[in-house]
Amino acid sequence: MTLPNKRRGFRHIVVDSQSYRWRMFADGTIVIRLNSHPRQQLMVNIDWQDPWLQDRANMPYHHLHPCSSPITPKFVAMAIQASLKLGWQPELNNRFNINYRAGNFTLQT
Repeated sequence: MTLPNKRRGFRHIVVDSQSYRWRMFADGTIVIRLNSHPRQQLMVNIDWQDPWLQDRANMPYHHLHPCSSPITPKFVAMAIQASLKLGWQPELNNRFNINYRAGNFTLQT
């Protein structure tokens, strides 16, 4: 049996001729991996929650809140390029964390 191209919910994206896989989680975290070095992870923490996966009774904002807009491949490409400028080295086997707040990417402290 062959493995599907979309393994465990990870999507494929190419940025600056490098192949990556990315996945969005309901807690507002995007995990990005270099396709040839999957043990290295870029963790992008954003101010976002999936309104369909959250407890509706305790939802802190309306479902049309600006932070609940879809995460697109264009945003993921921007996150990859920003993290490379911030010092991410995808070939290393460790985790690199950045935050996205108010339109800016910063290192997580």
